[in-house]
Amino acid sequence: NGHKLLISRELAMLTNVMDMVSLYVYAKDRDGVYLMVNEAMATAYNTTANTMVGKTDKDFGLCDELIGQNMKHDHEVMDSVMEKTFPEEAIKNREGEVIWLQTTKRPILNEEGECNIVLCISEILTERKEAAKREKALKEKIGKSEKMESVGVLASGIAHDLNNMLSPLLGYPELIHEMIPTENPSHELLEEIEKAAKQASGLIQGLLTMARRNTKQTEVIDMNNMLEEFLNS
Repeated sequence: NGHKLLISRELAMLTNVMDMVSLYVYAKDRDGVYLMVNEAMATAYNTTANTMVGKTDKDFGLCDELIGQNMKHDHEVMDSVMEKTFPEEAIKNREGEVIWLQTTKRPILNEEGECNIVLCISEILTERKEAAKREKALKEKIGKSEKMESVGVLASGIAHDLNNMLSPLLGYPELIHEMIPTENPSHELLEEIEKAAKQASGLIQGLLTMARRNTKQTEVIDMNNMLEEFLNS
């Protein structure tokens, strides 16, 4: 009786220790049945440790793919009789969300030296994985922004160069109109040149808009009219 009481006390102390840690501590047999579960693990499943004992991950809605992966890991440890750490395993929490874990599994031998039980200690990786995902998305966004900025700089440079090349085509026809007689048929050709140059200028403005740059707009101002309006105001 004294020996049994001592064992009972030791088990109670072990249970209390397991329940104090935030890590998931549990044991399973070859069929994936939970034999022991600490409070943190049971809380993740929105149940109690006693309720989890005797059940499997399938009872808590984990998909067959993840169940198969977890059992494969369990059997690797049992068959090799060697402790192993698996960087990624998964369970489902009370909201049905998948929780990613890094799990260390240790084989538990019976008196015959056989292993049909695995003891597991899992660290939650979900927040770490989410942080890594956010960091990756941020890097991709920054990379895309830098590429767009490079394209914008290139487009802006090209547009400004084209603007410089178009300046004569936009300005000279007007001067030539004044230099040749009104009845000269060349006026029609000059108008076609002006029209084409203005269309090209519109395309360049679109290119500059894409580059998020604004070109300076030039405007002819009649200083005489401006002074007259000022004096009359």
